[in-house]
Amino acid sequence: MTDENENGTQEFNSVMNRVFNALDVARRDLAAQRNDNVLRVTRSTFRRRRRAPTTGASNESAGVWRVKLFLLALADQSVLPAPTDSSRLSREGLGIPAHDQQGVVSERSYVKLSMTLLEFNSYVLAHGGPCIKALDPSLYQLMCGQEPQLEQFDCSVLPDPDVQSRAKRILQCKTAEDLSALQQDLGDWISECGVPGIFSATIGEIPKIYSYVVKHYIFLRTAKMVNQFTEGMNAFGKLWDLVRNNWIAFLPCFTNMRTPLTKSSFKAIFKYEYSPRGTNHREKEEDTIYSWELVLNLIEDKLTELTFEDLLIFITGADEVPTLGFPNKPSIDFYTQEAGVRRLPYASTCAMTLFLPRGITEEQELHNILNQSVKDSWGFLKV
Repeated sequence: MTDENENGTQEFNSVMNRVFNALDVARRDLAAQRNDNVLRVTRSTFRRRRRAPTTGASNESAGVWRVKLFLLALADQSVLPAPTDSSRLSREGLGIPAHDQQGVVSERSYVKLSMTLLEFNSYVLAHGGPCIKALDPSLYQLMCGQEPQLEQFDCSVLPDPDVQSRAKRILQCKTAEDLSALQQDLGDWISECGVPGIFSATIGEIPKIYSYVVKHYIFLRTAKMVNQFTEGMNAFGKLWDLVRNNWIAFLPCFTNMRTPLTKSSFKAIFKYEYSPRGTNHREKEEDTIYSWELVLNLIEDKLTELTFEDLLIFITGADEVPTLGFPNKPSIDFYTQEAGVRRLPYASTCAMTLFLPRGITEEQELHNILNQSVKDSWGFLKV
């Protein structure tokens, strides 16, 4: 019995030594070549046999991994949610990405096995779900301890179509008959939203009931995620406390307050790169800018299909002015038309510069070539 125990111990030690040696090799390889990927090092260390090279037709799936992502609501969640919760998460931008839904075939579901950890992390961030670009203004105010007027909340922005239709049903309640039908059909659901008084409510209380339901859905129901967000910001020098105490000042940073560009606001974005005064170039540049002003008048008066947003995208690649402005002021520069050549205006989105031809004295001429440049371009990573 003693010999058997000793043999078993020796075999166990031998296996563990091989494991630790393999781990040490992987560690040294990773340390020696930081750009290498963990997958390749680990597989090359532990795999006993490699596939023989295939001949003939190439295998299109070779070197790629079919990824199935699932984005959870909580950072410390250890189990997948039930199927009904999974569907709800997907509707809210979490769960299974749209390109991985059943019946959908997309290249976005595959990654290269040669990816580094940094590249794979970027893939997860880019494909794990839609990016939340801005908070709803009402939600932002609630997070800051304010009490917005939710009676006027636009329920069409709610991501869940079922909740949208129920909220609209509440808004459409105008008569005693409507209220009776609402209590019968949606009374239990409204009660679960924190309004148990729905069954004894009157028509005059419908706006308040609607606001309670909206507050429950956009704020109270998501309280855990909201707390995670605010606690995370407070981890950096109590940043959220600063936002909360100055919520009006931070409103443009956290919500989408996009307003249409006007001629004056559009002109204020740019600087002009004129030639020195007294030169022939300067005189022709001023002629072009005069025509440019007239084109901007056409846009402001809506006498053309061209818009200020079209021009901004063409010049900078951005469809709106950033909250804190552009890092460098976009500019308008000039070029000289070669004889016998019709060269259209062009832009550099990296330098945020629009180049216009010198010596354009006719408003319509500048409008036509500018409109052609904008409308015939591919756009900045936009198709």
